[in-house]
Amino acid sequence: MIDRRHMLSLAGAGLLNLTLSACRSAARRTTPAMQAAALCKPLPTPVMARVSHDGLLRLFHELDCRTASAMTQPHGGPGFQRHIEPRFRRLFRLLAEMPYERRTAEAWRRFYGLTARMHEVRNRRAQAALIPVYAYNGHHHAARLWLDEVARRGTRGPLLHFDSHHDMRALADPATIVAAVDQLRDNRAAALQRLRRLVHDPATPVSAGVLGGAITKIVWAAPHWSKVQQFIKRNLVYADIVNDGRREYQMIYDGRGGGPPLLPAPGHHSPPWLDYTSLSAAQRASMRRKRRVELSFLQTYRRTPHTLGVLKEAIPAGRFILDIDLDYIMTVDADAGFKRPSSAEQVADNGNFGYDNQLARARERIDERLNELTQLLVDLRAARRIPSMVTIADSTYRPFDVVDAGVGFWEYMPYEFAAYVHWRVRELLAVVYAKDGIAAGVDNRRR
Repeated sequence: MIDRRHMLSLAGAGLLNLTLSACRSAARRTTPAMQAAALCKPLPTPVMARVSHDGLLRLFHELDCRTASAMTQPHGGPGFQRHIEPRFRRLFRLLAEMPYERRTAEAWRRFYGLTARMHEVRNRRAQAALIPVYAYNGHHHAARLWLDEVARRGTRGPLLHFDSHHDMRALADPATIVAAVDQLRDNRAAALQRLRRLVHDPATPVSAGVLGGAITKIVWAAPHWSKVQQFIKRNLVYADIVNDGRREYQMIYDGRGGGPPLLPAPGHHSPPWLDYTSLSAAQRASMRRKRRVELSFLQTYRRTPHTLGVLKEAIPAGRFILDIDLDYIMTVDADAGFKRPSSAEQVADNGNFGYDNQLARARERIDERLNELTQLLVDLRAARRIPSMVTIADSTYRPFDVVDAGVGFWEYMPYEFAAYVHWRVRELLAVVYAKDGIAAGVDNRRR
């Protein structure tokens, strides 16, 4: 005899099968794009109530809904390119046409939240391109992408690193990172997850790229506010050494081999290396995993007639890794031309629009700097120097999905401009390398 518990189990299983059958039947009748269209109807969005533009309200709501749905599918689903990307481009254009002031800054902040939500989807879609473009918020993710590309495709060339910071800080736990890199060819998914956990400091991606064997030549292209001490093609060494009781992967300068000394210049950026002569006997004896690197520090913004010649000397003709941190264009931790007034200052402003003026002037500076970066890349391409891959770091490390964005957090790229600069960089890449097979995430035909 069947007891009550068994009867209920059978009944539950039958009901579950009927439900699944109904769902499969419904799924066969609708596509993901149809489902998203049905769910993502244009409704008012309270967060954007301060932006008085019905078209913006509708697009924000639809993008919010559609991107949330696309995140559940590995490459954004079959309708990603047709339904989602055009909406991103249209919303970008609508915002770009509006004057930059505090209300539109809030809209740009919200737009950055939607943009960053799709980074992983766009990165997966770009993998097969001749020139893939990868983007993340934190710059530390770039190292994992460089290492993965080298494991899948071979040497990617020198690193051209546009950044306000050198990102060559000492790296902790080098042995474990090397073990994860060695795992890339045998178990790529697991290795990438391990590297995501191990390389987590945004000041260390270049060091991690050297440690993993992806980078042997480094060109740091810095803006004028970084106060870089400039030099070309100097040989230094990275090594795994004991420092303060733990092993770290650290750049080391040994001036005993001759050549002009690399000494910190007054008022210039602190160098990322240790001087070999400052190491103790025990530290010297502890050195492992030595790897020689060719290092160039250059000031490339403001661009001068001398800049291109110096870059061509530092980067040989051929392919190179193009790495762009958006804080190369604008940053809040240096004299880059933007200072956000504090909340108290904004209240004291009493409608005089000091913050609005700051935003408008910063937008003008950003456009000027993006134009100079574009021309620099055009000149390099004309000199037969073309990227093998591109990595973009947004570097706005503030929470961007709350109204009081960034309270108690820090940032480099100001959150007001992160989305604007991000999409402008994608567009300039698409223009400069249109004939080279780049996957910049924008459609050149619709520009």
